[in-house]
Amino acid sequence: MDEREKIRHQIEYDWLRQQYRQEPVDELVEIMLEVAMNRSPSIRIGRDAEYPTAYVQERFSKITAMHIARVMEGIADNRTQVRNTRAYLLASLFNSVSTLDNQCTMQYNYDFGGSW
Repeated sequence: MDEREKIRHQIEYDWLRQQYRQEPVDELVEIMLEVAMNRSPSIRIGRDAEYPTAYVQERFSKITAMHIARVMEGIADNRTQVRNTRAYLLASLFNSVSTLDNQCTMQYNYDFGGSW
């Protein structure tokens, strides 16, 4: 399996294509592919943070369909101007791994007025 196919399998690409338009999902796959194939010593995430490439690749290897869905929801909800779309998407994917659970909890609390 080539790297793009591994990523598609990892994120349940066929299911995501049924939920969202193909083009935005493909863009996220391409960003994930760029990270997976990156051989530089570090990758910049956001304006001020630079992480070792291996660390970023490890985080991206944990991205699932749920993370992609959350990123897609965030894009749909965004009402601010994004000047560097690629950097925004890269940061969104990177951060999705460490924030998905808390995001779900906060949304549940908002929707149902309580905590689990």
